[in-house]
Amino acid sequence: MLYIHKLSDLNQKTADTESVYLIREMKQKIAFPFSAVKLQEFLEEHALSESDLAAMEASLQLVEPTLLRIETLLKENDPLYELTNLQRSIQILTGVPAYLSKNLIYGRERFLEQNQFIETFTNLLNAIPRLKTTEEKIAANEKISKMFETVLRNPEFCFKFTDIIHEGHVSNVGGLRESMAKGYLFHFTLEEELKKADFSTVKLRIPSDKRQEVEQIEEDISTIYRGIQRAYALNKRMVDLSVMLYSLVKWAHSDIRC
Repeated sequence: MLYIHKLSDLNQKTADTESVYLIREMKQKIAFPFSAVKLQEFLEEHALSESDLAAMEASLQLVEPTLLRIETLLKENDPLYELTNLQRSIQILTGVPAYLSKNLIYGRERFLEQNQFIETFTNLLNAIPRLKTTEEKIAANEKISKMFETVLRNPEFCFKFTDIIHEGHVSNVGGLRESMAKGYLFHFTLEEELKKADFSTVKLRIPSDKRQEVEQIEEDISTIYRGIQRAYALNKRMVDLSVMLYSLVKWAHSDIRC
């Protein structure tokens, strides 16, 4: 997409703008009336996969155990650790399960319904030129609107993302993951701070069992982050899919057929 880069960018104006070049591209690759098989192939890059769901599931299952590990370190009140950063890590991860769980439910629903969805949408598109009466047009419009509502989680033409994984989660957990590699959970002495010591040097004074415990947390956070990335990518694909479907509807309503 040229103008829609975030989940919040979608609205009818941006979809209209995107549709100008999308319809030109579509007319070079598929023909009207549409074939459900051809349309499914054309929209394949927007399809959901079992690996998307598996990554999200693995991420979700790790959040609570990882939180417990960090909370255990916090309760130890060991000066070896940076308590503020332990608390910040807990804060970042605590909000993830509710959002990721709801995203997983949404993803599963879309995955199970996606083939039938395209077939139904194709039939509606192909019926548009044959609509004669006002009642027929209203009924068809209501069916199409309902399908957009399913994809967008919203009766309005914008994506409802505030209760599922969005840019904030990607940024926060991604930042935590990067910081972990720099010794984020360990306390740096004033001398180490002044010397701007690298963690590769600092960790030499840390007992191996403490390092291993934090390394396991770091590995788990990386897995959690991968699941969050997949959830966000899934959501963005649904936004992009809605623009593709919007463009197909505009094409079906146009006077020129290719």
